[in-house]
Amino acid sequence: PAGEAQSLSHAAAEALARREVAPPSAVTGPSGHEQSRLQSRPPPPSLASAAKRRCVRLNGLLGGASCEGLLRLHAQHGEDFDAINLSTCWCRLVRGTSEDIAWLQQENGERLLPLRSQTLDVLANWTSDEQTVANIVHAMGRLQLCGSRWAPLWEAGEGAAAAMAGACTKPQALAMVAWAFAAAGRPAAALFEVLSGAALRIVRAFDPQSLANMALGLAPVKQRGPL
Repeated sequence: PAGEAQSLSHAAAEALARREVAPPSAVTGPSGHEQSRLQSRPPPPSLASAAKRRCVRLNGLLGGASCEGLLRLHAQHGEDFDAINLSTCWCRLVRGTSEDIAWLQQENGERLLPLRSQTLDVLANWTSDEQTVANIVHAMGRLQLCGSRWAPLWEAGEGAAAAMAGACTKPQALAMVAWAFAAAGRPAAALFEVLSGAALRIVRAFDPQSLANMALGLAPVKQRGPL
């Protein structure tokens, strides 16, 4: 009957109005225990930490490698080398025997070409410490890398050396750079003036060996600066 249907509808409407709707569970946050657990979880390692560990690991491999082994490591892992790894690689290359040096010098350093472009980028965008520049440039001088093939690397090295000399606090680094450019016969008068001024600024920190090396570096180019 119509009256009974209306009564049922009215009762259903009242029940619906009185009903309390619980908040949806999907928007509830973690419990206090879960929050505490999440907060105590250690953060993931940063990219900087991972890069530092990789640098240390590669330097360990480079430290015990022969000349051939150094070039092989660069061929395998060169894309992971940072400025410190490259510096270590160059430094280790020239610590070999005279036969090793001669082997590397063959065909004007043909075997070293894979290192050239990466090293050029590091020197052209130098932001590391002074020893990085000194090690690379010193190795280039020891290996007598000359000619048009290596000229861009020397030019980048000259710019990096001039930039680092201004704030350099390591006499040995200045002496290594001066010796390298002189040994390679590079005409870098402006650089030698900067090196001379930088050496004078920290002259009291020079030990006899570094001072002698600095003098040997400046002598062939007849540098007449204040030093």
